Amino acid sequence: MAANQRSLSLVKPDVSLDGKKVADIVMRYTYRGLRMANFKVFTMTKEQFELFYGEHRGKPFYERLEAFSLSGPMIAFIWEGNGSIEEVRKINGATNPAKALEGTIREKYGNKLDPEKMHENVVHGSDSPKSAEYEINVIFGDDEE
Repeated sequence: MAANQRSLSLVKPDVSLDGKKVADIVMRYTYRGLRMANFKVFTMTKEQFELFYGEHRGKPFYERLEAFSLSGPMIAFIWEGNGSIEEVRKINGATNPAKALEGTIREKYGNKLDPEKMHENVVHGSDSPKSAEYEINVIFGDDEE
């Protein structure tokens, strides 16, 4: 397992207002030994969206992802721990909820029925130390610590 790392996870608008689901999601991360270094509830701005998901600009799902991401509050978490990036991604499951392993967050709560809504997959997790640092800065800025 990788050394101590920081990772960002987002609880997306499709579940952010459901307290029982949010509590279950947080429990899944902490149960696996990750420490919550910070969190915040926020509504993503268009500017944040463009910075956060800019790499997907021009892809067929970009506009749907934008509308979804700006549709309501999200909860951002900074998780710390050994191998936190890999661990968060394992807990989240495959990006496509229909392909997520049983017991993962996306398998349990994601939209598995409508391929047009695959982006409604409950959570986001950083995929590398570089993206974690960048994403944390986009979402938390000076409020990081």
